[in-house]
Amino acid sequence: MPEHLRRLEHHHEPQNTTCPAPDCGQPMVRIGQDVSERLDIVPAEFFVHRHIRGKWACKCCQQKGEGQLVQEPVEPQIIDKGMPAPGLVAHTLVSRFVDHIPYYRQETINARSGVHTPRSTLAGWSGAGGAELQPLFDAHREFVLGTQVLHADETPVNMLDPGAGKTKRAYIWAYARGGFDALPGVTYDFCVGRGAQYPIVFLGAWSGTLVRDEYSAYDSVVRLHDRKAAGCLAHARRKFDELIKDNRSPVATQAVQRIAMIYRVEHEARAMSAEDRLACRQTPSTAAVGRVLRLAQAGAHPRGRGQRDCQGAGLQHPPLVGVDGTPSRRAAAGGQQPHRELDAPVGHGSKGLAVLRKRTGGPARGRHHEPGAVGQAQRARPLGLPQGRADAVADAPEQPHRRVAAASLAAQA
Repeated sequence: MPEHLRRLEHHHEPQNTTCPAPDCGQPMVRIGQDVSERLDIVPAEFFVHRHIRGKWACKCCQQKGEGQLVQEPVEPQIIDKGMPAPGLVAHTLVSRFVDHIPYYRQETINARSGVHTPRSTLAGWSGAGGAELQPLFDAHREFVLGTQVLHADETPVNMLDPGAGKTKRAYIWAYARGGFDALPGVTYDFCVGRGAQYPIVFLGAWSGTLVRDEYSAYDSVVRLHDRKAAGCLAHARRKFDELIKDNRSPVATQAVQRIAMIYRVEHEARAMSAEDRLACRQTPSTAAVGRVLRLAQAGAHPRGRGQRDCQGAGLQHPPLVGVDGTPSRRAAAGGQQPHRELDAPVGHGSKGLAVLRKRTGGPARGRHHEPGAVGQAQRARPLGLPQGRADAVADAPEQPHRRVAAASLAAQA
């Protein structure tokens, strides 16, 4: 049982402590005890606060017609002249927004205790309580925005649309302090839309590194106040994981394994200073990041959907700084992308075939034509995959738009 719970002790002792042996009858001695515990609960109980404020007056002054009444003033309340005490308002808010109990269900629950609280009344209490919490929210928002590294993401929620008979989509924007900050903090902003204007208003004049996914609305956010953008590796891994589950990519497994290496390095470097983390990342982590980038740029799926998914996870734009503010190798190169030769995707359609012709020096064959020298090299060594999957890759139709990239990956495996 949890140690912090209140204990009610019930002592059980025999009524007769005399030895029951027929030839003895001497008093017995307590030599020990057995203790067992059972978990119990006290259901929610409504009770009433009665505030009795005495009225005081001077009889002598009253006889002169100059008497004054003295009484303790009423304490400020969340709802002036309202029925609920602060505890009931807090309980209603927690039930609705933490436990997700709708007002009509709370109305039924309260009615079991003989307390009539219409749902409209509960909604009014929640609105008044939320207004009183605004100063606390403002202080917490200022604390969260006091960091140099900020994580941002948005998630859809359903919102009632009165009069329409249905719900409409709204969004909760989450903002969290960096993972290396001494004190964590998360704040939320409920918005009716997903446009860039909502994070722009929330962030105000904040400046620092924004860790986000590749949703296009963040482009407008990052351009303001000298902010820097950093990609989210969790979003990138999710795309590769989806490709693995759908069996749509022969190289997505390698990408997930490289990301696992990055996670291990980050776990080891978590307790280090920023300078030590940078040094720790330079050897194993940087190599793993580069390999994941090459896998994403090569395209994880021959028909292009996997390539769009992987590149849409943020891997096509390596950040200038790490998630903790330390500079990356791209920053050391003056902000320029490293030169790519064979690792860049060749694209699709006539433009992609033209690039392929230029790189291979041969004709641009169609999808079902015999493979050239590069394609043969790819099939001879299918990226170090297990034999079963390697055979499947070898038996697949020829895909000329992936020859060069796959051959380069095979050479580096």
